[in-house]
Amino acid sequence: MPPLVSLWMVGAVVSYYFVVNFSNSVHDKWLLDSAVSLAQEVQVRAGRVSADLPPAVLRMFEYDALDQIYYRVSDDEGRIVAGQRDLTSPVTVGKRPVFYDDVIDGIPVRAVALRVEGNGGNALVQVAETLIKRRTLTSEILAAMLLPQLLLIVSVGFLVWYGVGRGLKPLKSVGREILQRSHRDLAPLAEDRVPREVVPIVHALNDLFLRLDRALIGQDRFIADAAHQLRTPLAGLKTQAELAMREDNPAAMRAALDRVGAAIDRSIHMVNQLLALARADHSHEVPVPNAAIDLSELARRATEEWVGKAIDANLDLGFEEANEPVMASGNAELLVELLDNLIDNALRYTDAGSGITVRVRRLHDGRPFFEVEDNGPGIALSERHRVFERFYRPAGSPGDGSGLGLAIVREIAALHGAEVELGDNGSGRGTRIRIIFPAPPAA
Repeated sequence: MPPLVSLWMVGAVVSYYFVVNFSNSVHDKWLLDSAVSLAQEVQVRAGRVSADLPPAVLRMFEYDALDQIYYRVSDDEGRIVAGQRDLTSPVTVGKRPVFYDDVIDGIPVRAVALRVEGNGGNALVQVAETLIKRRTLTSEILAAMLLPQLLLIVSVGFLVWYGVGRGLKPLKSVGREILQRSHRDLAPLAEDRVPREVVPIVHALNDLFLRLDRALIGQDRFIADAAHQLRTPLAGLKTQAELAMREDNPAAMRAALDRVGAAIDRSIHMVNQLLALARADHSHEVPVPNAAIDLSELARRATEEWVGKAIDANLDLGFEEANEPVMASGNAELLVELLDNLIDNALRYTDAGSGITVRVRRLHDGRPFFEVEDNGPGIALSERHRVFERFYRPAGSPGDGSGLGLAIVREIAALHGAEVELGDNGSGRGTRIRIIFPAPPAA
């Protein structure tokens, strides 16, 4: 309603000026006709102005139902030949009539001045009238124009109020349905019971419900995974601690405490991986900020963090980078997490004295990649499609892994639209895991 009323007010102002100009134009023509009729009775002979005004002409000027009429006939010297003295003369009057506004006895009037040329001189004929007819015509036209528009706006306002209220009843019903739901009920809303204009909102709500449902499923899965995977290590940790407390021999007690420390390390590692997996799951619902990343620089720094552990495990950890920066779009924190899991897996499953290589390159089609290659026992072809499952470890696997490392790698790679390739190191043994990123856009 405020925009409609504002438009009506603007229209009223514009209409007022148009109607005033129209009314003035019409009455100015009548006023000019009166002046011409008066000028026909004026004669100029030998420089002398005379006006022989018949009674009929005088009655025409002196009688009007609404307005007061004034007239005056004067010569070049300003001497009044006939009419009222109250009329003032315009500054100059040429061959064309001159219309002007004046005030007589404090009353505004509209006047016209007309020059009559004659023998040896000129006469000036002036006719003026008050503004009652003009204002009356203006008011009548404005009322005829604006009142129907105002009634139309009021009618439209009522129809809009009624129509919107009726049309949004289904949306209010949807709101009540949502308020009455349990926080666990994320079933989609029916889209066929709402107005067509509201369908996009309901569709967006259903999409939100779907994402919330996925987030809750991921949360429940994380809680279940954490409870399942931590129960056994914590029970073993408690048993080892009880055995250490029963030992009287310092050497045996120290050995038991060493086992306790190893169990704590395994538990910490599992908790960290569970948190990393939960963070990767959450990133599917809340997009992570991406930026241009130099994969060579990122992989070098990540590899340097693992050199100490590689030396402790008697493993040769190397890094090979390209001759030029290898750029990709991604989240540096998550990509470091991905690399950490690949290197940690290689360290855990590679025999002492072997080598591990972290490599950054480009494929022939320009797609950047990095890979981690080891000389360990490798992964059998029959197991390769399952090793990315959560908590899955092939039978007979060495080490004390949790089965979460490659699941984390797959989740983070999926967030970046990257491919994960699993193969051997080219010699028929070992493992090579390659992460291939989409080609960066042309500069």
